[in-house]
Amino acid sequence: MTDQIRRAAVSVPSNIAEGQAHFSKREYLHFQRHSRGSLAEVETQILIAHRQKYLNDAQVALLLKQADEVSRILSGLINSLKEKSVPSCEKETFSVLDLVASALLPYLYRVA
Repeated sequence: MTDQIRRAAVSVPSNIAEGQAHFSKREYLHFQRHSRGSLAEVETQILIAHRQKYLNDAQVALLLKQADEVSRILSGLINSLKEKSVPSCEKETFSVLDLVASALLPYLYRVA
């Protein structure tokens, strides 16, 4: 389970970066939606880990709060992409990557 959570969590910023590298607005949005799907997978795995008693209530609350923050960031990026051209979003993308990484990656090694 730990490996599955780690893979899904790493997939979130990885898909953001991969989408940005395509320089196609359509593909960029496609990869951002994949990031959102990976985040939903992380949230699901956290809930399963809680039900299996691998995580306590406090850990789950913290992780889901951070996942919610990442979800809001991703929604903002997706909405901004709908309004802007991809090249003008490059700087914004790297800011989002920093925020996503800082919210998810520190917890990858704390999940049992």
